[in-house]
This record gives sequence, C-alpha cells and structure tokens, in this order.
Amino acid sequence: MNPRTFLRFVENALATVMDRWERPPTPAQLALAERLKSDLSALLAAQQAGEGSAFWTGICADLHRLATEADPLFFMRWPSIGATMVHGATLGTYQTWWRLRRSADWRRVWRPALRHKQFGHPPPFPPMLSTNAMAIEHAAHLVRYRQDTGSDFHAADAIIEFGGGFGSMCRLVRALGFRGTYIIFDLPPILALQRFYLGMHGIAADGTGREAVWLCPDLDLIRQRVAGMQSERVSLISTWALSEMPLAVRDRVTPLFGSEACAKVLMAYQPSFEGNDNRRYFSDLVAGTADRWTWRQTPVDRPDRPPSSRDSLYVFGVRR
Repeated sequence: MNPRTFLRFVENALATVMDRWERPPTPAQLALAERLKSDLSALLAAQQAGEGSAFWTGICADLHRLATEADPLFFMRWPSIGATMVHGATLGTYQTWWRLRRSADWRRVWRPALRHKQFGHPPPFPPMLSTNAMAIEHAAHLVRYRQDTGSDFHAADAIIEFGGGFGSMCRLVRALGFRGTYIIFDLPPILALQRFYLGMHGIAADGTGREAVWLCPDLDLIRQRVAGMQSERVSLISTWALSEMPLAVRDRVTPLFGSEACAKVLMAYQPSFEGNDNRRYFSDLVAGTADRWTWRQTPVDRPDRPPSSRDSLYVFGVRR
C-alpha cells in the first residue's frame, strides 16, 4: 500500500468513527444550510453564473445540482468540492504541520488559529482532529510569504482574495487577528458557498460590502473600492485561482497591481490551465510591474531546488 492510499484509508476509517458521534445540527446551522440552497436556486433562476473558465463553470453547475440533492452540512464530501477545494493530507501536509508544531509561535499563534470546528465534514487530520489539511496548507502559504519577504501578509487594512475556495483562508487570517475588510472575488455560486461556510463560523459575509467580509462577483466594484483606499494598506492573494481564470478576467485584475494602496501580493499558480501558458502570463506580469514591486518566484513544493517545468510556483510581491 503506497503512502497516499494508506493516508486515505486512515482518513476514511476515522471519518466513519467520527460520524457515529456526530452531534445533531443546531437550528441556526440548519437555517444556514437552507439559505445556501435558496441562494443557489435564486442564482440558477437568474442565470447568474459569472465569468468563469469552462472547468469552473462545470463545477458551479454541479453545485446547483448537489444543493438540491445532497446535504450542505456535508458539502466537503461532494465530489466536485473534493476534486477542487478539499483534499486529504499528504506527506507534505504532515511535514508542514510538524514544522509549525515545533516553531516558537505554535502555542501563541498557530495552534489557536488552526483549531476550529470541522463544519462541512472534511477529511480528518489524525495528528490534530481540530484542524484539516486545507487550513494547514493555507498556513504554509502565510509562513512562506513571511520567510521570503520578512513581512506578515495579513498585516494590512484590507485583503482581497481572487478565488476564495470555500472560505478557509478568510477564516484563518481572522483567527490570526486580522480585523480589516476582507474582499473575495469569485463566481456567484462559490460566493454562496463561502457565505454558508463563514456563517457557520459566525463570520458575517454578504454581497453588500457592509459586513466584515464582502463577497463580490464584480471586479469593477472592487476596483472602485480600492480607488478609495489610497491611504490604506491592501494585500492581494490568489492561490491558483487567478491562473484558472479566463485571460479576459485576468486583464481586469491587472490594474490593481498599479494601485498605490496595494502593498503586498501572495500568489501561486500551476504551469498551464485550459491551454493558457501561465508561466508566460505571470512572468509578463512580474516584468511589467518590476518598477513598482519587488518580486520573488519560488517553487511551492521544492523551495530548495531550481523550478522544473512541472512545478507550481509562488509569486511573492512587496511594494517598493
């Protein structure tokens, strides 16, 4: 049995045992689940799908179907979510957790931030059942950014995330003490999922822009908001999502890198997606903004080696 198969076996066995001891959902949690169904039904009726790639358009269509056929309280076990936003631990996850566990910041910073109720029923993480592989992965992004730039990414007045998954990074930085405005740009069905997940954690999130988290499918509105933030410090983040967006959408994100308010950037991307050469896209982005930003590109999984053509890369930026 190879390591990956063994890890999945352990996770599935633990999940089966934990399901037997699952507490019944509260009325508030059931209400949030019903609201997710209602939100997705309304978006489908209004044909509001957003500007996504063919792949992500298909994921959103599956979300509409699953919201009516399956239990939102178990959304992390939906096949389309498991194939994109949720995964079990790898050997790298264990290594990251162990490094965090041995760090001087473990008791004060990382242990309390990683611990949270496992809403949605993600794959269990055996060494620490109060967290999951996605939270550890997102912590790793923040740690790598600090190591490479000497700055905390979430030390900002506002954070804008392009493609927020189910809301894990948003939850994590708030657990780390961030209390500024958090803006997520995403496709409307995914934003509905984020509203549900963050609501389960008691984090107010909606599309009005008046709550702690603004869920926005309109890049023009985000750019207008940033234009009014010139005296604030804004951090931009996108882990793989920007590299999975159509080029026309990326072109409307690019002007934000020229805003005086934007001071930090944390991105990760895969070499190609749906025929788009992401190496070229991000290299051009770095070269075109080098007069305003200090950039560093480094492999996500093998930072101690030169990148290969198959590596996913981080792009870390600090405003000059």
